[in-house]
Amino acid sequence: MVLDPAWLAWDDAAVVKVARTVYEERRFEEMTVLADALEEAGCTCAALLDHCRQPGEHVRGCWLVDLLLQRE
Repeated sequence: MVLDPAWLAWDDAAVVKVARTVYEERRFEEMTVLADALEEAGCTCAALLDHCRQPGEHVRGCWLVDLLLQRE
């Protein structure tokens, strides 16, 4: 999966800031906020947006959060 650098830079790195908060504070219930930020940044990738909005529990190690934070 390739991220558009423009999404990461949009609005003073808002997407990265939301992802960092989700990760560091374990606020995975806010994945829908991350989806909204991605969408506002110009992301139209259904796989990314749907993943954030899918029901169920997200946890540390979520591939999308790790991708956005450039964690391996």
